[in-house]
Amino acid sequence: MPKFDRADVLTAREACQLLRISRPTLGNLIKKGELSAFKIGNHWRIMRTELERYVREKSTARRTGPETSSATHPPPAAG
Repeated sequence: MPKFDRADVLTAREACQLLRISRPTLGNLIKKGELSAFKIGNHWRIMRTELERYVREKSTARRTGPETSSATHPPPAAG
């Protein structure tokens, strides 16, 4: 059985604070399968490594996604 430190397992509150999101948003991420989590009793737990994976994946997707610039999206005309 792998050993892990208590800091390796986050509560829902800790995960929300780190991601700066609400509890309902965290629940939606878990429900959609974007973030893996498990329950202990009635309480969700998230592995720190899973949270780091999610953040890396989202930041990579953002960098490799379609770029928007003022050339492709000019500001609206005044008037």
